[in-house]
Amino acid sequence: MDLGFRIGLEIEILLEHRTKKKQEFRDLERFAQYLVAHFHAARLPRPRVHNDVDGMYEGADDCEEWSLTDDTTIKPDHTLAPILHHQDRSYWRDDVRHMFKALNLICKVQTNQSCAVHVHISPPRGSPWNICTLKMICRCILYFEGAINAIVPHHRRGNPYAASNTCDNSNFRGKNERERLRLVELCKNHVEIADLMNDNGKRYFAWNFTNLYYGGKSTIEFRQAPGATDETACLPWVEFIASFINSCKIVASDRTIGPFSRDVKGLRRFLTNFQLAGFNRGILESLFWGKSGYIAPSPMRELTMAEEEELRSKESKEGTKSQVMRKLDSM
Repeated sequence: MDLGFRIGLEIEILLEHRTKKKQEFRDLERFAQYLVAHFHAARLPRPRVHNDVDGMYEGADDCEEWSLTDDTTIKPDHTLAPILHHQDRSYWRDDVRHMFKALNLICKVQTNQSCAVHVHISPPRGSPWNICTLKMICRCILYFEGAINAIVPHHRRGNPYAASNTCDNSNFRGKNERERLRLVELCKNHVEIADLMNDNGKRYFAWNFTNLYYGGKSTIEFRQAPGATDETACLPWVEFIASFINSCKIVASDRTIGPFSRDVKGLRRFLTNFQLAGFNRGILESLFWGKSGYIAPSPMRELTMAEEEELRSKESKEGTKSQVMRKLDSM
């Protein structure tokens, strides 16, 4: 039986009440409390949601509910995060649909270029990442980086919160592809993988492996997806990550990705050649409409002083574990 993957989904969105003015709420905490109460009354959605604006929620049902919290890099500041199960006969897509429908009944749901969807993926409960699978994931990220650049919006390329794992990584800078792959093969465990792919501990890359510092069962995070205001913009990225990791897992046995070209066409074939149980091809295909070719990765532009200060502020408030990781630990 295919046990699929565990998915942690962070959705950064801008929320404005449809009828009430911002001034009618004393502070963000009061707005969050109001939203939680009316979220449940609107549609009785599943899963439910709780207020975690201060980041201190420790309820027993934490991993089974959406968490409403704040993020200093979003204007205004709202993030939602649950743990879902991507597997055959799972209702995880309905959970995402119900959340967006309930929110849209209460609020105007918007995004801007400061918003993103972050998809965390980990093995089924109790299973560790296989080191060969991790290495193949890294190889495929390096191989398909240009194709992935071609399917994400321009503002998610060269983004300081989703930097290139090659061009903005001092471990790979100045090295050719063969030398980069050699460094991947030299890694002996998940910690060395995280050190290599995330420049010795920096989490703000398109692919974030730093949660692997907390154990071989932890998440790999994709941070390059744009913000989403409804399920049609959000679900394709979950399908993409689950399919990508599943394909990496399968080809790890023969260690070759040669039959697939490095462009969008080759990436699409790579994702669909190895069908994951519960996979929805129709949802995934929307990512590829009108997309083709290859956009070579390039170094990030020099940040302004204000952007550097915001980045440092965000890093200082991250804490030791992400919210998704805390949820996974409680499952």
